Amino acid sequence: MRRIALVALNTFREAVREKILHNVVALSVALLLFSIVLGDWSVFDRDGVVKSFGISIASISALVLSIFVGIQLLQREIQRRTLFALLAKPIHRWQFVLGKWIGLMMVLGAHLLLMLSAVDLILWLINAEPGWNLLQAALMIWFEMGILSAAAVLFSTFSSPTLSSLFTAGVYVAGHLISELDAHIEFTKAMGSFGRMPAAAQWCVEKGAKLFDLFFPDLERFNVSTTVIHGVAGAQSAHYADLATVLSSAAYSCSWCALLLAVAALWFSKRDFI
Repeated sequence: MRRIALVALNTFREAVREKILHNVVALSVALLLFSIVLGDWSVFDRDGVVKSFGISIASISALVLSIFVGIQLLQREIQRRTLFALLAKPIHRWQFVLGKWIGLMMVLGAHLLLMLSAVDLILWLINAEPGWNLLQAALMIWFEMGILSAAAVLFSTFSSPTLSSLFTAGVYVAGHLISELDAHIEFTKAMGSFGRMPAAAQWCVEKGAKLFDLFFPDLERFNVSTTVIHGVAGAQSAHYADLATVLSSAAYSCSWCALLLAVAALWFSKRDFI
């Protein structure tokens, strides 16, 4: 654990000095300040607009960091050839991979806390109640980015930075389309149009959807922005997701992270850098 902690801490220190992190944070804060103008222009609830825009900016900026910083974690060490000196020390490759991922998760956690603080400051400036429930939304985003960061680390072990970024972005898009695909299939069944398809086509669609669910994580389950902003239907004061949802989402994220990191560590341990 000490070796993993040292790698994670060193990764965190290196990441906070990256220009891409500073640029993303600066752009995100500027966009959050622009949400004040959007709130004034909106005919809807100004506080809700600021919160919704803040959650979206936090999610998108965390996604950018997960992809580009996550891919560079291993690629930079390989390109600079500092990996040889690190692996010559008494540290296993799986410990190196896990430490890198934990360091990235520390960076993402700090970034999301900064975004949350900026949104609360903006709400305070416009004489609105601070959105303490945004902490839950940030936590769910952190769970989601954990999966994407693990995917970025996995792809970076065997692919180029460009392809790794495309693969990780593909996982993000596919992960948010899974629930839409399942809902569309159920809708066509309810409308009766699914039954008019040939039997072979029905089988292909159903099996394809199951394979889609098997190979891609359902990232839409981490989207609680509607609940956080507008509350639960029938109980407008309940602007928090229930504890069971949060715990199940955490377990789901941990399971996918463990799987992806295990594959990444296995692949990385078999790779020859000489």
